[in-house]
Formats: sequence, structure tokens, C-alpha cells
Amino acid sequence: MSEFICDANSLQTILDITKKISGNDLSSKKDILKNRIISFAAENSLPNIEALISRLSYNNPLRQDFLNLITINETYFFRELKQLKSVIDYANSSDGMVKILCAPCSSGEEVYSLGILAKSIGIDKFKLQIIGIDINSEVIEKCTSGIYTQRALQYLNEAQKQTYFTSVEDKFKIKKELMPRVEFKLINIFDDSIFKLGMFDMILSRNMLIYFDESYRLNAIERFHKLLKPYGRLYVGHADLVPYTDIYRKISDFNTSYYEKL
Repeated sequence: MSEFICDANSLQTILDITKKISGNDLSSKKDILKNRIISFAAENSLPNIEALISRLSYNNPLRQDFLNLITINETYFFRELKQLKSVIDYANSSDGMVKILCAPCSSGEEVYSLGILAKSIGIDKFKLQIIGIDINSEVIEKCTSGIYTQRALQYLNEAQKQTYFTSVEDKFKIKKELMPRVEFKLINIFDDSIFKLGMFDMILSRNMLIYFDESYRLNAIERFHKLLKPYGRLYVGHADLVPYTDIYRKISDFNTSYYEKL
């Protein structure tokens, strides 16, 4: 097989396709992604860039593997803890069942962090339903397994580790029986299948919008708006840029901020 050539034009074409599929603008990661793409092509016996583009257009398993390749992100338990506590405090003060969407959920640390915080203040496990979605099938599998490294638990104290996890060799497995109702699903936020999930009281979409350009950011928060109940809350990451829109009102308090649906 001839050497797979990934010049600047070919790389940009692949990045454009990736953006169309997932919304991710990965231009700043060109050097890293170039090597990943070349390795991916070799592993899948793709002789040239045209073959890769063609296969991505019709081969769903290959496209999923490719998305997995470029959307690997590291996270950890209790990330941006003040926001997580704000979410759980609001859930605790609400009447009836509270439904939360984590989009994306990455490898599940955010979802299970919410579960730990809810359990720690005595919220009935049946009052809370948390759904995590992600475009990466490998991280969804990790969410389901609930097994994490010491690094992911670095901000938990020993009592929390012993209470909410079981040691599995050198790793830690979440005690799902202590968690509220939790589900994980492989869903692209730009796919209309997301609307089959129903309506939510709160949506956490933290550190995703930073990878989108203005048009995709606006599209994302408009889709979240459709998923939120009246006066529902949208929480984003501190580095996320939220485009101006009159469908939300930004609310800030001493601890954190969120966007309320109007």
C-alpha cells in the first residue's frame, strides 16, 4: 500500500467533515490530529484521503470509530464543584422529580459526581434522574462500567472513596446502588433523536462550546432551549462562550452562574 498522504488541504477537508458531523472546530489541534488520522487510515487499510472521506460518508461503524478517535477528553470527579453543588441544591429545593441532562457526559465523572452530592445531603434517589449523552461510544462504555483510576478521584477524600466506590485492583468502581436513576446514551446533540429524551429541569453542557464556532454554539444552546422546561437552567463551563440570545437570562450568584430559559 502506498503511503497515506495527509497534506494541509487534505487535513482541512477532514476537519471540515468532522465539524459538520460533530460541531467540533479542531483547527487548533491540527498537528495532533494529523498523526492520529494517518494511524487511523493505516489501521483501516485506507490508501488515501479520498478513500477515508468516502468510507466516512457511508460506513457508520468506521465513522463512530473516527469520532471516538478525535473526541477523547480527560475529566475527573468534582470538576467545577461549585456548579455541581448549585445543581444539587436546586434539585433539593424543587418539588417532585428532577430531571438532569449532562451533554456531553464524557466518561461519566460528572454524572456520578452529581449522584454522590445528592446522596451526601440525603436526596431521595428516586427524586433525581440523570441522563448522560456523548458522541463517543468508548466513553459511554466507560460510563456504564463505572470503573475509574485514582487520577479521576484525585479531588475526593478517603471517606468519599470508601463510601461510594469499591476497590477493583488498582481502580475504583462506583457503587451504582447508591446513585439516583442514571442512564447513558450514545447521542449527538445535533441529531434530532435527542428530543426523544423528553424535557429537563437542568442541562449541564460544560466545556463543549469552546470547541464550536459561533454558529454551532448558537445552534447548540437553541437545541438545549427546546429540551428545557419553563425556567429550566443551563450550566456551561467557565471557559465556554455563550452567544447572545434573548431566549435565556444569565443569572449569577456568589458561587456560580447559569442561564435560565425564558
